[in-house]
Amino acid sequence: MRTLTRIPLRVIARTVLSAAVLACVAQPLAAKSRSMDLAGWTERELIPYIESQLTEHPRFKGETVVFVALDDGVPAPVTNGLVLAIRDRIVSAVADKPGISIGWQPEFDLKDRIDCTRDAAHYFIGFETTRLIDGRYRVTMRVLDVEDQGWVTGSGMTWEGRLTSAQKRAFDQSLTDEYFRGRRDAPYDASQTDVLAARLAHDLACALVRQVAGEYVIAAAPTGDSPLPGTIELVRNNLAGNPALLVSTNDSDANAILEGKAHHITGDLYQYWVTVTANGGTTQLPAVSASTYVRLPAVASANTQAASARAPTPARVTPAPEPRVDIPVAALPPANGLLMPISVLEPRQRRACYRGGSEQWKEQLVTADFRVARGECFLLQTRAGRDAAVFLLNYQVRHGLVRLSDSRCSNAPTRYRLNAGEPLQFPSPGDARPSASAWQGQRGIESFYAVAVTEPSLAREVGALIGRLPARCTLSARDGLTGSRLDDWLEEFGSLVERGSSSIDWQAVRIEHVL
Repeated sequence: MRTLTRIPLRVIARTVLSAAVLACVAQPLAAKSRSMDLAGWTERELIPYIESQLTEHPRFKGETVVFVALDDGVPAPVTNGLVLAIRDRIVSAVADKPGISIGWQPEFDLKDRIDCTRDAAHYFIGFETTRLIDGRYRVTMRVLDVEDQGWVTGSGMTWEGRLTSAQKRAFDQSLTDEYFRGRRDAPYDASQTDVLAARLAHDLACALVRQVAGEYVIAAAPTGDSPLPGTIELVRNNLAGNPALLVSTNDSDANAILEGKAHHITGDLYQYWVTVTANGGTTQLPAVSASTYVRLPAVASANTQAASARAPTPARVTPAPEPRVDIPVAALPPANGLLMPISVLEPRQRRACYRGGSEQWKEQLVTADFRVARGECFLLQTRAGRDAAVFLLNYQVRHGLVRLSDSRCSNAPTRYRLNAGEPLQFPSPGDARPSASAWQGQRGIESFYAVAVTEPSLAREVGALIGRLPARCTLSARDGLTGSRLDDWLEEFGSLVERGSSSIDWQAVRIEHVL
């Protein structure tokens, strides 16, 4: 399964919730909330659930929590506008509830006193929105134990349904989660000096509190700071009144200097440091510092122009954009009993990868990402609850959506005709597939889908639509549909699923490749 990496405990900043987006937050959830729109589910189910968990559950009572966006189950600095709107609605609803402690937030707490007690977050409450292959969307809330780095079992909610146009626009909008602002992958920009200064003052004050060597006194006049004019003064003003550091109007009383300096990292990315350093003979006071990442295009441009006068400019290499995973989907419970969840068959022995015979394989129902490493192999299996035509699809890491075809690589979509209860395995056990990593050739998660249709005329329509996808019939990855072309295809597929809901079903499983 996916291993969660430790995320630095920085503060979450509450963005303003768009009333238009909130009003359009509409989708159905699993089980009892399937017919409830997203706004109703958020207000009547999710908010009361989170509030009761944080105020009544013994595990969470009195613990500090932060609310974050998730991407593939991992806290993410960049997410979409819809998940942030949902997250921020939750924060605004529970922030002032007695007994609930939310981690320090630079924007929300910009004018409040610096409170270091709310830095140590014990739990992340994460929200993730996912697009499903049938045109619906899923909203998931999960709780992560920061210290144990594991999900809290029994705590979480899920909702599924269709979005309005406004919600889709929010889902397609890429935004930075302010909780992560200041990290290398989510730097500040030069227009955010007020929030940047509040962040640095907070970190610096908390570092000063931990020092017991003596009292720091700085002069009122700021020093340094040229790359970000006024930032040091803002930091000093944020520190005013803090018992860990005094600001004196008399320079002769000062025993420390507050300075700021930007260190170039790459391009227009800089790491900005503020440091309190002992002045003169007060060497018993250790230096205390705090830092954050910031983009400074003007400084980078000036440095580039100066450097170009001394040396030839090397050719600029534009990095490839990060791929957008449009439809990451985990295994789902059967919607109407037509198609059973996809399971994974593992070989009992390595040589089963090269030999036929299903008796050499053991079945595992996957409830999360199934992990395979180089040299390992696997088969996928599902069963139809009724006689049906079944099609197989594959969403590949960095390559998009394709249809899976047999070794004949036919132009027509491969349609498997299954009788009720009959298993479908792909690839067939007789195929020699020595390494699962050969499917992808790189690290990452890919999704496999099985689509079953019982009504013949609908099966022909689905087959025609699937036939427009590029075919993948070999171990090598194949470029498929991505971006707007994939969005259009999913809209058409979603319409077919909605129109023939009693005659069509689909299941999915995710495979994580580890090289």
